[in-house]
Amino acid sequence: MKTKLLIIAGLLVIAFAVMITPVMAGNTIAASGEQGSQYTLSVGSSTTDFGTFSLGQNFNTANSVTVTTNDGTWSLTASGDKMISGSTYLTDPISIKNQTDLSASGITGEAIPVSITSGGQQFVTGTSSQLTGTTIPLYLGQFIHMGDPKGSYSTTITISYAGSG
Repeated sequence: MKTKLLIIAGLLVIAFAVMITPVMAGNTIAASGEQGSQYTLSVGSSTTDFGTFSLGQNFNTANSVTVTTNDGTWSLTASGDKMISGSTYLTDPISIKNQTDLSASGITGEAIPVSITSGGQQFVTGTSSQLTGTTIPLYLGQFIHMGDPKGSYSTTITISYAGSG
């Protein structure tokens, strides 16, 4: 009987030891990550010269922007003010549009030039999530009225990018 009691006590000690031994987790790592929005936007030239204006519509097609992005949808917005000479502004704001059909690249632009305002005007949108170094030719326009005074006019246009997804 003593032997049985010792065996039972020994088994209880072993069972108790097993119950209080910490359970070791497996050697695992939980990893996660997120690819954020990435883009580059560069302007072909920091200056664009219309030369001497003539009455009516004046055009310039000598500039472009180049876009690389991983966003599913994105847009370009142009903002600025009317052209100015000293403290005199031209009557009409400068206008901008995408000069070329780039729909095969997932890019759409305004077919009709849009006026650039200080609040900004969206002029190109894209739906390509893997756009790599695509050049978008720009079309700038400036209308000159008979009443616009003579002068050497200039303005600064800021092109900005917005994207998501």
